[in-house]
Amino acid sequence: PIGLILLWLDVIGGQNRPRRWPQFLTVWLAWGLLWGISAGRSPLMLPMLGLPLLFGAAHLGAWLLRRYADSRQILQNAARAWTPEATTRESVLLAAALAILTVAGLFWLLAFVNNQQLDVGIVWITILILGVAGVLIVGFAIWTNQWQSIAILGLYIGVLLLAATVSSNWQLNQTDAPRQPEGFFADISADDVRNLADDIGMLSSQRVGDPHEIPLIVQMRAAPDPVLAWYLRDMRKLTWALAPAAAASGAQMPLVVSFAEDAPAVLPAEGYAGSHYQLHLKWLPSALMEQNGERVEGQSWSERTAQAWSSKYRPLLRWMLFRKIGQDPPVQRVVLWAAGY
Repeated sequence: PIGLILLWLDVIGGQNRPRRWPQFLTVWLAWGLLWGISAGRSPLMLPMLGLPLLFGAAHLGAWLLRRYADSRQILQNAARAWTPEATTRESVLLAAALAILTVAGLFWLLAFVNNQQLDVGIVWITILILGVAGVLIVGFAIWTNQWQSIAILGLYIGVLLLAATVSSNWQLNQTDAPRQPEGFFADISADDVRNLADDIGMLSSQRVGDPHEIPLIVQMRAAPDPVLAWYLRDMRKLTWALAPAAAASGAQMPLVVSFAEDAPAVLPAEGYAGSHYQLHLKWLPSALMEQNGERVEGQSWSERTAQAWSSKYRPLLRWMLFRKIGQDPPVQRVVLWAAGY
């Protein structure tokens, strides 16, 4: 609403237009920051910060262009650089050379990440490829055409950033696998919780003739787990308890759901059998940097570097490139207890 008011004032007061746009972006960014520091925030609010920063960067770039350069002269020079008489063939060759070097550098980078041991030779080859690309751009700018070099470099960087963005966000559109976490949400509900709800409904249908009528006791901590509360929302005789073992005492033998780490201590009663289900998967990329290899006294600098590479940096780079990790993320499990008949 505040943004619509500012834009309306911009329309009725055309002379204040250069001032209204920064005000609109400032209010938008302040609102995004306020939302970001508030309780209950989620990663979905990140576009509320990214969009005003993007528009603000474009506005700042235009202001710098007007402030420190003659924009018409720049446009004239750029147009003159792209005339048919200019060095168009050399520009195509430069773009092709950059593309070839990029593909070669990518192959060497993949070989570097896939190597279990730290290979310094591959690092130097990758740096050499990047250096050759930089020398080509600088040489083309000095000996041929400066404006075409700037345009090609800008297009080259833009394509790389676009490819990196698409690659980083592609996993968000796919189904997560245990060792392919997308890293967008720290806490993800496991698919196995649906099997838990289905099995409870099946047991209820078999024992009382209604999928939602059997007595059910679910363990909670300080508050009910939101995932369990959602999937078990149709159970008419659902009870939340801190100690299911005490709550389960009585003539009737209800179903009991307890946390797996408390399973030995919360066995409801004799004659109960339990089945494990995954509930939450908690993982962030920062967990890869917290992995520490076994330290040995008297290690040299190269040995410590190789150990840090194999335990921290290689897993992080592997996840950044392939969205894969070497071991399953921590999983919170629950146990469904049912009395035998």
